[in-house]
Amino acid sequence: MSTGKTHIVFLSFLFIFPGNILAQDFIRVDQTVKAYSSDWPSPEDLASQINHDFSLPVEKARAIYDWITYNIAYDIKEYFSRDMYTSPYYVHSLIRREENYYIEDPYRIYMAEEAMYNKKTLCEGYASLYKRLADLTNLECVIIPGYVKMLPKDIGRKPASVNHTWNAVKIEGKWKLLDVTWGAGELDYDKKIFLPAFSDAYFLVPPGRFFLQHCPRNAQWSFTDKTIKDFITLPYFYRTYISSGIDIIEPEKGLFYASGKIRVRFRVKNLPKYADLSYTTQEGGPWSTVYPGRKAGITTFTITVKVRHDTYFTIFTDNHAMATYKIILL
Repeated sequence: MSTGKTHIVFLSFLFIFPGNILAQDFIRVDQTVKAYSSDWPSPEDLASQINHDFSLPVEKARAIYDWITYNIAYDIKEYFSRDMYTSPYYVHSLIRREENYYIEDPYRIYMAEEAMYNKKTLCEGYASLYKRLADLTNLECVIIPGYVKMLPKDIGRKPASVNHTWNAVKIEGKWKLLDVTWGAGELDYDKKIFLPAFSDAYFLVPPGRFFLQHCPRNAQWSFTDKTIKDFITLPYFYRTYISSGIDIIEPEKGLFYASGKIRVRFRVKNLPKYADLSYTTQEGGPWSTVYPGRKAGITTFTITVKVRHDTYFTIFTDNHAMATYKIILL
C-alpha cells in the first residue's frame, strides 16, 4: 500500500511544525560533531574526542547519536537479501545477559567496529555502535530488540519475530529511548535505496510516543503499560507524525471492520491552526480535503470510507502522511 508517492520506510524527512514537543537545543553539540572526521581508527578514538569536547551525559548521548546518523548508512543490499518477515536475524538474545556475556559482548564490539570501518550496517550494527561508544564515554546504555511495523499492511498482524533493534541510555538516573537507525535516514522501499537524512525525531523520545512505532520484546523496556496486543492494532504512523508534536487522540486503534461504508471520527491535539488536512483511500489519490472543527484546542473531523474490499486510508497534514489505517471487509 502506498500513499500516492514512493513508499518510504524508516524515516521521512523531518518537517518542523509549530510547537514541536520533541525539539531540544543541541546546536553546539550538533555543530561540533559535524566538524568531526567521518573516519576514526576505532570507537575508542572517537569516544576520546567526545569525552574531550563534552562533559554532560546528555551532550555525550547526543554527540554519539549525531556522529552515527551523520556518517553511517543503512546496508540496503544486506537488508533486501534477507526475509525480514519469516527469518529471525538476531544472533543473540540480549535478554539473559549473564548467560551470553562471553559470546555477545565480543560480537557486539566486532559489529560496532565493522560499522565504523564499512560506513554501513543494519539496525543491530547501529545499536551496537551506539552502545559501544556509550560504554566508552561512561554512559549506561542497553540494546533493545523488538518489533516495528515495516509497512501499513502490518496493521493487525502479530510479528513473526523480532525485526528491529534500538537503544536506551540513562541520563540523570532515568532511561531515555532513541533509535539511531531511523535517525540516520530513510529507506525507499520501492526503489530499494537508502537516502541519508538526519533527524533528531528519534533522540530521547517520550515513551508513549516511541511506543507508537517501537514495541520491545521485553515489555519492561517500553516504560509504558502497553502490550504487544496494543501495538499490533495501532495505526501505521509516519516519521512526520513523530516529529510533528501532533497528537491523534481518537481513534486509538488503526484497525476497523466494516461492510458497505464506515465513518471514522478523529480528535487531534496540537494541530497548527492553518494546517491543511486531507486523506486518500487509493494509491495515487485522489485526495479528499477535510474541513475540521476546532474547539478548546482540539481539532475534530469525520471521514467516510466506502468499503468494497480490504482497504487503507491515510491522513495527511500539509501533504505529509501522518498515519494509515486499515479496514477489513466483513
